[in-house]
Amino acid sequence: MIKNNGWCDLEYAIELRDLGVPQDSLWWWIESKDTKGHIYLAQGCYRERDLVEYEMTKGFRPQQYSAFTLAELRERLPKQLIPTIDGDTEANCNAKMLIWLKKNVYEEEEDL
Repeated sequence: MIKNNGWCDLEYAIELRDLGVPQDSLWWWIESKDTKGHIYLAQGCYRERDLVEYEMTKGFRPQQYSAFTLAELRERLPKQLIPTIDGDTEANCNAKMLIWLKKNVYEEEEDL
C-alpha cells in the first residue's frame, strides 16, 4: 500500500464508498488496466471529461474511489470530535474515525 500524508489509503476509500459517503473528493483512486491487462491503481485529480475520454480510448470506465484529503474528512466529522483513533497518517486516522461512526452511531448532520 502506498503511504502518504495527504489523502486516505485505498482500503479506507473503498470502505467509505461502500458505506455511502458521497464520492466528491478532489482526489481519486482509479483502478485501471495497462496494455497487458494488469490492474494498477493511480491517484490524482480527474475530471469527468478525463474519465469519459479514457473510456472512449480504452473501452471501459475505470473503478474510482474518492481519496479524501485530511481537510475533506474533517469537514465530514462532528465538529466537537477530537481524533483519538490510531492511524499511520492523520488522513487515515480521520478516515477510520468516519468509518467507525458511520457503522456505529453517527447520523448525518448534513449530507455525510
